[in-house]
Amino acid sequence: MKNKCLLLLSVVSFVSCTVDEHEDDKPVEVKFPFEELDKTYFNQASKNLQAPTENLRLDSIVEYVYFRYNPETGVSNYYGNKTNSSLATPSPPQPTGRTTQVFVYNTDNKIGRIDSYDNSFSEELTKKGIFEGSSHFLYDTNGNLIKRGFSSSGSIEDVMYNYEYVYSNNKLITEKYQEGSYNGTKDFVYKESLIEITNKVDNNLSSTEVINLDSFNNITTYNRKHVDSTNPYVITYKYPINISNPYNNLFPQNFYPFLVFGTYNGGFSHISSGTSDNFHSKIQLNSSFYPEIIESGSYDEGYRTKYYYSKK
Repeated sequence: MKNKCLLLLSVVSFVSCTVDEHEDDKPVEVKFPFEELDKTYFNQASKNLQAPTENLRLDSIVEYVYFRYNPETGVSNYYGNKTNSSLATPSPPQPTGRTTQVFVYNTDNKIGRIDSYDNSFSEELTKKGIFEGSSHFLYDTNGNLIKRGFSSSGSIEDVMYNYEYVYSNNKLITEKYQEGSYNGTKDFVYKESLIEITNKVDNNLSSTEVINLDSFNNITTYNRKHVDSTNPYVITYKYPINISNPYNNLFPQNFYPFLVFGTYNGGFSHISSGTSDNFHSKIQLNSSFYPEIIESGSYDEGYRTKYYYSKK
């Protein structure tokens, strides 16, 4: 059995694998590669990081996942194979389809909610699909993000606010959250370019984290140690080229977007290539050096993510 794994960038960064059942030495044939991207602004992007020159507002993200998809017919043969017991078709990460996130802002130009749609099990890639619910955000009179919750209906009246944020001297010092039957806290301590985080679940120490930031607030090193582990989990993030992060302007400057999107999509100034010195994915940028398209793989098996903006 042979596995071919594609390293993906992280606004939506996962590994997808294709399995060949019988031919151990035969490389996987890519029948339908993605069309070429416009490299104009990517080639112009400096290797010296700088703050984004234009504050664009992220309006939506559309992620397409492809598996054995024929762009000439607009159909994937995944469905035919998976229902035919005589064909040994591996289970893909997910069938050809798309997911969509729509970012809705309040009258103060702050993110009010994020609507999620799922069209993972349909060939109709032009449609957003089924509404999956909304993440909602509340602010105090000082503009601090103080609550985050979820509504399956999208209505603010149905929101369950499971996350609460506490500030002191304009700095985030505690996150309180409830997940199922568990109650947890994250306490933040700041030391120059370091953030130290203590995680507790039901008042018991769970883990500690240390996050290193550069002068642009990009995460350079993430160190996490579970209370039961001997060795910490450490990852170093790299920023090989000046590409603005789509999440750059989503939240107030004293809030950490990795609390919502994770460290790979942390929302600070620049896009990271993960642990690599270079980007493995293909990237198309706009004139402000924000990504318009990020793709990895091909129509046979791959991902394409599109970003849409408006002026803030």
